Amino acid sequence: MAISQVKPPKTGLDPGVIASLPTFVFKAMGLNDNKREVETKCAICLSVLEDRKMARVLPNCSHTFHVVCIDRWLNSQSTCPICRIEAEPRLVLEPYEPLLAGSAPPIAPPLEGKSEGSGAQSTTKVGRSSS
Repeated sequence: MAISQVKPPKTGLDPGVIASLPTFVFKAMGLNDNKREVETKCAICLSVLEDRKMARVLPNCSHTFHVVCIDRWLNSQSTCPICRIEAEPRLVLEPYEPLLAGSAPPIAPPLEGKSEGSGAQSTTKVGRSSS
């Protein structure tokens, strides 16, 4: 009787993906109504994010953490520790406009640099039926 070797499911992100997530030098964002500095804490270690320390922002949710803390988290988890959205960056597809029934596809502009006497000319007419 053979024992099948099953790999455990992937739980963390690939180290290359983690390294590709944006980092920045943290800077406190200003003052609140009581003229005190607004504190931002790392949700992993619960320490204050201090000015001039490296931080990492997750691109899908914009939550910010100490680089060391979030990197350690993402080695074993694939989601944001605050909102649980996938941490791996999503591909953003360009919006497109579908062709409507009866409409013509866009026509490429004529090539520049062709003189009228330099060879065969082609003419394309685009018309619409009246049906």
